[in-house]
Amino acid sequence: MSDPRVLELETWASENGLTLPLPADMIVFFEDQQRIVDLETGAVYNSIIVTPDPCAQAICYLMSDDDYASNIADRAYWRRGGW
Repeated sequence: MSDPRVLELETWASENGLTLPLPADMIVFFEDQQRIVDLETGAVYNSIIVTPDPCAQAICYLMSDDDYASNIADRAYWRRGGW
């Protein structure tokens, strides 16, 4: 039985006027092994490391703190003339 992803890749490539860099069944084979295939170059990556921005990390850390969130809500309430 053929994997439907093979047909999806071939259809996508033909609809967009592109040529796949590798046979579609080979791309699916690599994806099944948790690899990533660059559809422009055919490069196969074993893993991709994503390094978050330090500023974004700090914001996420601060926003995850319940005390911080309640302080922000209190300040917003006071600015609107509450309490």
